[in-house]
Amino acid sequence: SVARKDSNNMKAQLMLGIGGFISGQYEKAAARLEKVVSREPDNLEAVAFLADTYSAMGKKEEAIRWYTVSKKLANSPEYSKEADERIRKMSLE
Repeated sequence: SVARKDSNNMKAQLMLGIGGFISGQYEKAAARLEKVVSREPDNLEAVAFLADTYSAMGKKEEAIRWYTVSKKLANSPEYSKEADERIRKMSLE
């Protein structure tokens, strides 16, 4: 209801985007997460879920793009290793 009242509430959009990803509603999830990322480009959670959403949709180029962005935002060797592994697995598909 918060998102309906205020579509600019990025926390609500993020939660609905994550929910869409979890429930397999990837198109809706991507649209909501794109909205969050456009307004909050440093939101690692939104960027990471957006990468996972595009990966689940089979949109490899978009997924790789967002995994790369998430690696820069996280600035963590452990996170980068995980993101690189996801990219590698997509390349094998």
